[in-house]
Amino acid sequence: METTIAKVFGRARKAANLPKEYVLYTSRHGAMTDLCEVVLLSEAMKIGGHGDTKTAIGYQHSNARKLQQKLDALHECQAVELHELPSWR
Repeated sequence: METTIAKVFGRARKAANLPKEYVLYTSRHGAMTDLCEVVLLSEAMKIGGHGDTKTAIGYQHSNARKLQQKLDALHECQAVELHELPSWR
């Protein structure tokens, strides 16, 4: 008996009581989107098997709150570095 990944996914989806609208594509898209938040685009492309940045960039979604958190962390890091510099007086 030959099984395709779509059939295996369908059985797993049913066992998890997920809606039929949750298909393999949405699962992959969600995983790649999450991945793009923590690795470089080039790394995500290797993991996802993408050769074209136009395809892979579709997984990067702007999030104002997360962007602000990154900028705040950068600002805090720079403030610490400046504070730790020796005085030139």
